[in-house]
Amino acid sequence: MMMAAPYAIAAAPPRPALPTPPSLAAVPAWHSLLEERWQQRLSTLTELSLAYHNAAERCGQPAGAAETARLQRLLREATAARRALGELGRVDVPIPVAHDRQPVWPSGVVGSITHTTGLCAAVVAESSRLAAVGVDTELCGAVKPELWQTICVADESAWIRALPAGERAAAVTLLFSAKEAFYKCQYPLVRERLGFSDLSVMVLAWGQGHGAFRVRAVRPIALFERAGAAELLRGSYRLHEGFVSAGVCLSAQR
Repeated sequence: MMMAAPYAIAAAPPRPALPTPPSLAAVPAWHSLLEERWQQRLSTLTELSLAYHNAAERCGQPAGAAETARLQRLLREATAARRALGELGRVDVPIPVAHDRQPVWPSGVVGSITHTTGLCAAVVAESSRLAAVGVDTELCGAVKPELWQTICVADESAWIRALPAGERAAAVTLLFSAKEAFYKCQYPLVRERLGFSDLSVMVLAWGQGHGAFRVRAVRPIALFERAGAAELLRGSYRLHEGFVSAGVCLSAQR
């Protein structure tokens, strides 16, 4: 008998052009309302979407590009999150946004959202199966070479130098994405801020387009101080359609 997958993942479909929201100069209260809801932890992704559409209906004047992009991003994230939750049977569930801008998932659910140019996706799981999950997707080669040394620790840099030159950009993108995914996985549990130099990623299989990786702490970090956490942590990646996606999950204690 086939067991149900312990998680669900969904991507936001391509969206038609959104109605243009009002300019902040024309309707300053609109922007203030969104900021107030955000800061007071009363907003949800869906509420922000509704506020966006309501404001657009009231005034058709153009907004600044940054404001439009921000709200379009929220809409795509909300779509991906709600579709993933729907696969777990959680329909029309609000997703509040906390003061640190992290999504607050429904009780009994853990999840993560990733958003980059051309792709937005969410992964969710029942907390009885996974204690935490993190996902990150980046455009392959998006990390500029001048930033590689700020992302890689010594053993990672040695691995990168040993690769053929044509593979290095994708490999560094994987290291970046893996560390981001690990951060998203651990943060809801221990609320620890981490830097790239705090972690070392060992890629267990390279050259196949997908594989596994391990994350090691360079310094003491809170998640690995939990008994058994290192053994319960899993990381995997895939190169696809010009993207590098990495996922990290922490199995629930039995």
